[in-house]
Amino acid sequence: MYIEVFLLDNMLMDWLILRLAAALGGYPLAPARTIAGSLGGALYALGAVFWPPAGGLVGKVAAGCLLALALSPRSWRDYGMCLLCLFAAAFVAGGFALALALSTGGTVRQGAVWGGLPLRTGICVALGVSFLPGAARRILYRRRSGRLRLALEYGGQRYELEAIIDSGSSLYDPLTSLPVIVAHIPALAPDAHIPVPIKTVQGNGILFAFKPQSITLNGRPVKCLVGLSPSPLQGTEALVPPGALPAAIGE
Repeated sequence: MYIEVFLLDNMLMDWLILRLAAALGGYPLAPARTIAGSLGGALYALGAVFWPPAGGLVGKVAAGCLLALALSPRSWRDYGMCLLCLFAAAFVAGGFALALALSTGGTVRQGAVWGGLPLRTGICVALGVSFLPGAARRILYRRRSGRLRLALEYGGQRYELEAIIDSGSSLYDPLTSLPVIVAHIPALAPDAHIPVPIKTVQGNGILFAFKPQSITLNGRPVKCLVGLSPSPLQGTEALVPPGALPAAIGE
């Protein structure tokens, strides 16, 4: 096998694993990090050919720990979840590739899988795995029942909340016309100085809001204000009006 074909095959597989891992964890994939991670994984595989000890269990785990950085974890806890999703994706993709290779007359020699139809096997693996991210996203989206990951930055601090879509809300700031997400963040109450008129079953009132330096929903940037609820919300940490949703939020 030509070395460039070997590198291309491994880059493609690493890209598919990253794509599946991102789908499992709901992480956005940055193109530059994805390309760098895939290339790094391919170079590791090439190095393991010339130095077999690198292909052992320790080497593979270390390579996986580095590859997980391509999912852009924001904290150690998030990094742990990235690792879990990455190894789960690798097991699924690797098992699928092994089953397909053996079913086409391939064999396993010294820990390496030799496909009976290398090119066709590679194409089929890529085709089969490429459908998994969409299926995983649909399953997770149904399980979350419209739940979103809300992340905002303000005053040098980052806040991550679980949010749900409030389909009956049309709350917006009349001066800027920006939609308003309602959240319970007591630490930011002193910084909420933007009055937003609201109507509830109890009558009319005022909700005080602020504008974060940045805010994302499921990793997608949005433009909106955040109104602070004086009391905890029932069953969630934030309520998102449909007008604040980025396009294709559930894809």
